[in-house]
Amino acid sequence: MLCFVPLFLKRDNRFAQFHGRQGLILFILELAVSMLKVVPFLGNIIFILAWAILGVFSLLAIIKVLMNEYWEMPVIYPIASKVTL
Repeated sequence: MLCFVPLFLKRDNRFAQFHGRQGLILFILELAVSMLKVVPFLGNIIFILAWAILGVFSLLAIIKVLMNEYWEMPVIYPIASKVTL
């Protein structure tokens, strides 16, 4: 949810928008993955694996932001680059 801060408060900052858009896609994916929890057994396995992957992506993104670097997340960046607000 923290992705909304740069998206709406830093509209003129390209760096903030870049990472905010990727954060928004991560957030949407996390919500979608959470819905898998209702599927018995297989849903739980996919849920755990997906959360681990999304968690690693989130951690790497935080590190890149703190280092003032752009990082195009695999799979997520192509979707995020099409988002217009």
